[in-house]
Amino acid sequence: MRSFYFLLATLSVFIFSCKKNTSKTASDNPSGSCTCLNDNTGFSSANSSSCYGFLSMTTYSDMTGSMPVSYVATRAFFSGVANYQESANSTVMVDSVCLNQQSLNSVKDSNGNHMYYENDYNTLPLQQAWSVFGANGIPTFTYTASINNPVADFSTLPASISLSLVKSFGIHGVTNITNGTAIIFSESNSSNNNVSVALKEGSNEVCFPKDQLNQVGAGPARILIILENKTVKVFNGKNFAFSKKLQYEKKITLNP
Repeated sequence: MRSFYFLLATLSVFIFSCKKNTSKTASDNPSGSCTCLNDNTGFSSANSSSCYGFLSMTTYSDMTGSMPVSYVATRAFFSGVANYQESANSTVMVDSVCLNQQSLNSVKDSNGNHMYYENDYNTLPLQQAWSVFGANGIPTFTYTASINNPVADFSTLPASISLSLVKSFGIHGVTNITNGTAIIFSESNSSNNNVSVALKEGSNEVCFPKDQLNQVGAGPARILIILENKTVKVFNGKNFAFSKKLQYEKKITLNP
């Protein structure tokens, strides 16, 4: 799933500890009007400033298996040119990257080329103290990011959605985000289509456009929620983005 998220980030663009306890249960038959707003279609707008680096903590909550899985990944990505989001183009290495005085590992592609720096954790680190020792046009800097964790209530996400009678469903309690996106994609190998809508803080009545859902097709699918809280800082005249992210994934069924 991590590779799917990284691909989505390049094309555009889970927090158990923060998930609210609730007695509500997911509905198999979401109800309510389904009116798609023009500004609520497509990916949520990303950072408005182009940056030379993206340093993030992401909490993944994967509910698709027999047992829920939750872990935290810290990633630092640097580029020789300014981008509006992480991109595989113009990736550069620095001397080293540390988070809370712990070095991050260089992640390489199948050809041995550097892609980004990453460490995995069981729980979210309490601090976000970054130290970057620069190279290849990236300056040396230190910064302790004070960023609140994105939070949302996913308890009413549907178990199924009808393609013939699409209805809205709620994602409520969305807090501490600068942008958010809900995505549905097919689990079938025959379909590479996906559909996405933007999320905002507070209560969201989510509606996916019917014509785009039909392109995804009936059958097993997944819903992916990505929430991000981001700030941008300038070092040596170059922008760098720091963020905390929440990624929540659940299996659903798209019925004819």
